[in-house]
Formats: sequence, structure tokens, C-alpha cells
Amino acid sequence: MASLREKIRTNAAPYLRPGEEIQAVIPAQTLSGYLMFFGLIFSFLNGYRVIVATDQRVMLCRSGRKTLAPVREALRDLPRQTVI
Repeated sequence: MASLREKIRTNAAPYLRPGEEIQAVIPAQTLSGYLMFFGLIFSFLNGYRVIVATDQRVMLCRSGRKTLAPVREALRDLPRQTVI
């Protein structure tokens, strides 16, 4: 069974430039985990993002509302030197 990071790498591949290689993927969410105390509201407002660091850039990608594995859209490209 593939790990979450392997699934994200596979799903991010279509957003890569020719010859670009993924060096790291970082799953993230749009809301604080502390809001889980509010239960149902959290599940409607929360969204996931994936940070994909390549040898050329850092991409911020939109993921699913309930899972991290899908990579649905590249939202922003940042210079490789960006500190996270």
C-alpha cells in the first residue's frame, strides 16, 4: 500500500515542468486543528493544501476537503529559496 506522501507525489506529477523533480511534499490544512472542537463547522470550512518542493521551485497546491492525497490545482509558485 502506498504511503500518503507517495500518493501526493504521484498526483502532483502533472503540475511539474519538464525535467523537474520533487524533493519533498508537505501536507497542510487551511484552518487550525484547534477548531476541531467546533466539530461540524470545522469539516465544512477546512480545506487541505499540499506544499511541493522541487529542485526548481516551491508549489502551493489545492487538495481535497476531506483528504490530502488529491492535488487538484497549483495555486502559487514560489522561488526555491522560500523559507517555510
